[in-house]
Amino acid sequence: MSGVGSGAARPWFGATVQADRLARFRFWGPAARHVDLEIEHMEPVPMTPLQGGWFEVEAPAKAGTRYRFRIDGKLAVPDPAARAQADGVHGFSVLVDPQAYPWGHAT
Repeated sequence: MSGVGSGAARPWFGATVQADRLARFRFWGPAARHVDLEIEHMEPVPMTPLQGGWFEVEAPAKAGTRYRFRIDGKLAVPDPAARAQADGVHGFSVLVDPQAYPWGHAT
């Protein structure tokens, strides 16, 4: 049994910065037949469908890159798991690298 509340491990979703100026993008769209990654000022990149309604792609991107998803060639949506939005909740999402922040303990 899998799904919400089942206790089964679920894949992460959203965008994560990888090595060599790449990022991995994952989107959950169980009713979607096709999802494209749209990075601002670039051609759309088709995402690979995975089990359970997930779509994934690795693409050239770095922190600050603006992106969104296009579902079935029609509906453009921001990343619901994005850490930042460029122009509000309906605009492009912004790729954030949490490893770039100098995390520390309060003193």
